[in-house]
Amino acid sequence: MELNPMKISLGSLTIMLERCRSLLFTDWAMKETGVLVAEDIPESAWEIVPDKFGQNEEALKYLRAIGKIHA
Repeated sequence: MELNPMKISLGSLTIMLERCRSLLFTDWAMKETGVLVAEDIPESAWEIVPDKFGQNEEALKYLRAIGKIHA
């Protein structure tokens, strides 16, 4: 099956993500814009998803730089 972009609803933007760890939203985006909604998904729900970034040095360096993980 070939996945192609398609229109879902005019005047909106829909993004499908493979996993929660692939994007980090700023506090401004999450709290002040009133646009994003953080669903109440327990962290344990993501344990079955393979971690493809946990061993990636470039990703780890970035996460350390922004304070999301510690040395």
